[in-house]
Amino acid sequence: MRIGPVLFNRFRLDGGSMFAAIPKALWARLHPPDDRNRIDMVCRSMLIECGDRLVLVDTGIGDRFDDKWRGILDIELTDDPFAELGVKPGDITDVVITHLHFDHAGGSTKIEGGDQVAAFPNATFHVQRDHYEWFKNPSLLDRASYRQDELLPIERAGRLNLLDGECELLSGVSVVPLYGHVPGMQIVVVRGDRETVVYAADLIPLASQIRLNYVMGYDLCRLLTIREKRELLERAADGGWWLFLEHDPRTFLFRVGRTDGGFEIVEDRSDITGWLDI
Repeated sequence: MRIGPVLFNRFRLDGGSMFAAIPKALWARLHPPDDRNRIDMVCRSMLIECGDRLVLVDTGIGDRFDDKWRGILDIELTDDPFAELGVKPGDITDVVITHLHFDHAGGSTKIEGGDQVAAFPNATFHVQRDHYEWFKNPSLLDRASYRQDELLPIERAGRLNLLDGECELLSGVSVVPLYGHVPGMQIVVVRGDRETVVYAADLIPLASQIRLNYVMGYDLCRLLTIREKRELLERAADGGWWLFLEHDPRTFLFRVGRTDGGFEIVEDRSDITGWLDI
């Protein structure tokens, strides 16, 4: 089994929203904002090669934004995000969508010949049923983060698989639903012969957010996010697991250790650009 990073795009998002109750004087030292209070972020997916299956976790922002939103988010798309891994979109057999916010699922479809089509035409898409139901009827707080046409071509093709809770998707590849960020967001746990890697999605978007109280304004239940994050970090520290982050532009693959007040990075492999055997 092996994994590899797939950098779909760079963008910028409001720093205050990313750190909620944390004062700007603290988070700005770690993430200097621009003149519009936006911080640098990326959409980085993980590709898993497991036997004859290629599993992509999340699909980035995609190319269906108009000029207005491209300007607001300062979106920069990668020309060929799979180049370092030697893979084409048609090779992907499975896509795990952690949750259906636009920056995690927007690249699931694309515009081709004026039509919206699946960006990974041979893949089955896996989403938690709880989250899919929320996506169809979101709250006032988070409805702007969804696009209701996100999965239409995939649903019409019969390639949407709704999951009911924690399960092993493939041998060594499991999904675990969480409820602090949004109901039914799933993280992905990959257990190889030598290493365990956890794709943390929006439970830990940025490396600075291994601090337990550094949670987002986008989290619908921040106290629950803190509890879920603590549980993952404790297991990662005790088990020597690698954490794979989606949104940090620099530090995205590392191990953590315990400190008196929480957790710290103890080993960093964010230099990888191609495949990593696990």
